Amino acid sequence: MPEDQRMDERLGDVEIDAEFAARAFGIPVAQFVVELRRGNIHGLVEDGTGEDAGRRRLRLRYRGRELRIVLEDGQIVQSTLDENAPAPEKDILTERLRLALKRRASHGVPVGIDRFANEIDPRGRKASAIRRALDDITRADAAAGRPLLAALVLDDPHTELPPESFFGVARDNGLFSGHPRGLEAYAFHAQQLRRAVSAYARPQG
Repeated sequence: MPEDQRMDERLGDVEIDAEFAARAFGIPVAQFVVELRRGNIHGLVEDGTGEDAGRRRLRLRYRGRELRIVLEDGQIVQSTLDENAPAPEKDILTERLRLALKRRASHGVPVGIDRFANEIDPRGRKASAIRRALDDITRADAAAGRPLLAALVLDDPHTELPPESFFGVARDNGLFSGHPRGLEAYAFHAQQLRRAVSAYARPQG
């Protein structure tokens, strides 16, 4: 593909060669870009240590497969595709939450965090893990430039705002500044809620 037609995406500060990744997964480039932006392709960037210092490893998970790309000075020096990569329990929980949030967004209906956690885990054994996973989803969405799906989950029905950690993650990613219960928080939350509902709304007709 000519340089001026190359399609690149970003994960945090790492640029992804969409053509290379799509070819590895055996899907069209346009489909890869759409799936990545929708959050169906999960990415993780790891910094090398010891003998691998100066290198970075990009892990992309899609439909039970994981593509591992080693980068040095921004160039691909190694890549492997695991066709049957087992998903860690944390990843499974995060995926369940993301799917549930997309369903919520498609109907435009926010939910209180206690009710949401009960829907995911009726026995109540994963409440803390669910809160952490929501922050992970916010972090991943922010890094990929996607709408923040966790805006659908409200911490306090009286304030109708997400947990304060939602705003903390947004602040860490340069998206929000202000008090997590101030006027700026209401404006930011309303913006992200509109974006999420618009991105995942059901087609009309």
